[in-house]
Amino acid sequence: MRGDIDLDIIDAETGELVASRPLGRNLLLTAFDTKLSLLLAGYSTGNYVDRMQFGTGSALPTTADTTLQMPVSPIKAAAVDHPTSTTTRFTSYLLQDEANGFPISEAGLLAVDDTVVARKVFSGQTKTSNYIFAFKWTISA
Repeated sequence: MRGDIDLDIIDAETGELVASRPLGRNLLLTAFDTKLSLLLAGYSTGNYVDRMQFGTGSALPTTADTTLQMPVSPIKAAAVDHPTSTTTRFTSYLLQDEANGFPISEAGLLAVDDTVVARKVFSGQTKTSNYIFAFKWTISA
């Protein structure tokens, strides 16, 4: 399995797409394998993935990570869709009034129990109230 994450920057006033940045492949953590195994075994409570969090961390991810290095946003719900039979996409937003003034440089994909199952560090993009950040995280088989 692999994961990729993209960032769309949207003008908060007009709703128009200003920029789209592919952030690249993320690291699927040990917790991802554990959650997937539990889901396949029928233990669904607390194991499904449905949220994201964002931060300013810069330390490279390791498979043992369980949290973001420097979270600055609340844990955000993610919309889930399935563009193909072998991919699942999670979309979450930093809205106009969230994380302003912070150079967002890390993102985490979280399970319902707030365990980080995938993490990505990237060059920082400073968030301001002029923009909405839309993160699209795709997991592919």
